[in-house]
Amino acid sequence: RMSKANLGQMLVAHRYVRTGSRGAALLALADGSVLRVSSRTLLRIGPIDLDAQLKRRVRIKLVYGYVSTIAQAGGMGLVFEIITRTAVAGVRGTHFRVAANQGDTRLETTEGAVALDGKNGSARVNAGHGSRVDGSGTPEPPRKLLASPARLRPTFGALAPSVPLTWRAVPGATTYRVQVASDAEFGRNLQTFHTATPRLTVPGLVRGKHFWRVMAVDRDGFV
Repeated sequence: RMSKANLGQMLVAHRYVRTGSRGAALLALADGSVLRVSSRTLLRIGPIDLDAQLKRRVRIKLVYGYVSTIAQAGGMGLVFEIITRTAVAGVRGTHFRVAANQGDTRLETTEGAVALDGKNGSARVNAGHGSRVDGSGTPEPPRKLLASPARLRPTFGALAPSVPLTWRAVPGATTYRVQVASDAEFGRNLQTFHTATPRLTVPGLVRGKHFWRVMAVDRDGFV
C-alpha cells in the first residue's frame, strides 16, 4: 500500500517510490548523490551496503519510468547501479539517465562513462552518447545523443497567454519534450508537453512565476 510522501522524508532500503502523471521527486543520498525521478515512474530503493573493501554500493531498481542520476565519485559512493528488467547501468562518478519499460532499457550518459550490462553483452557508454538493451538482453552500439535545443525564448519577463515558447530546431529530432514548473528544480506543479515543432503555446497557463526547459528527442526516444 502506497502512502503520500512528505518533503524531507527519510527512505530506507526496500521502500518503493512512485510518481504520478504530474509528479516528480528528488532523492538525496548521504554521500551527495542525487536521483531525480520523473513523472509516471516506479522504483525501489535497493540495499545500500559496504563491499569487502568497505566501499559503499548503491542499488536502485527501476521498475518503469525515467530517472536522471548524479552519482558522486570517490568517497562513500564508489559504486552506483540502476537495475532494470533487462540491464544494469553501473557507474563510478558520473551523470546519466535511465528509462525502462517492459521491452527495453535506454541509457543516456551526459558526463563520465557508464557500463551498460545485459544478459548477452556489455557496452561502455561515454558522455554525449546513449545505448539501449532490448528484451533479449543485448546492448546496442553506443550512439551520439542529439544536441541541446538552443536560443530559447523567452527566458525572462512577462509572457502573454498567446505568445509561444520557441527554440532553434535540432537536426535529427522527431519531437520535443517541454516541461513547465513553478520552481527551478522542476518539482512543483510540473507539466510536460510534446510537440513536433520548435514552438509551443502553453495551454491554460495561470498567472505567476514559471520555469521552462525543452529537450530534443530522436526517433528511438533518446533525449
